[in-house]
Amino acid sequence: MPFAGLGTLAGISLAVGVAGRWAVFVQTALSLLLAEYAGFLLERGEVDARAPLFAAGLLVAGELGYAALEPPATRRSFARGAALLAVLGAAAAALGVLLLAAAAASGGSLAEEVVGFAAAAATIALVARLAWTARR
Repeated sequence: MPFAGLGTLAGISLAVGVAGRWAVFVQTALSLLLAEYAGFLLERGEVDARAPLFAAGLLVAGELGYAALEPPATRRSFARGAALLAVLGAAAAALGVLLLAAAAASGGSLAEEVVGFAAAAATIALVARLAWTARR
């Protein structure tokens, strides 16, 4: 459990951010969680099949963390936001599974890896754009 300290610090940062309504602490918590997972992957040295679940969980945690900083919503907008968040989380997990499957099927030439990286970056940009548009 070498990364438990980062996880604990992320939890404390998230609690402080939500309680004090300070966005910088919410971002710090998300960054620490991402650093913890990156360290775990580097230590492990192989692809983690649960990475799509982590990505979806990080997306949902970030959305909920930032939603807690906003003024209270009406019941109708809360229900709509919750449904949208569930769809975004499921889409993030599905895209992650798709990318892992594509990486596993890849032969591995440099040109294929570059094309795969570009496709993954475009997918992330598309999801970010959809999330940004949905927030407005």
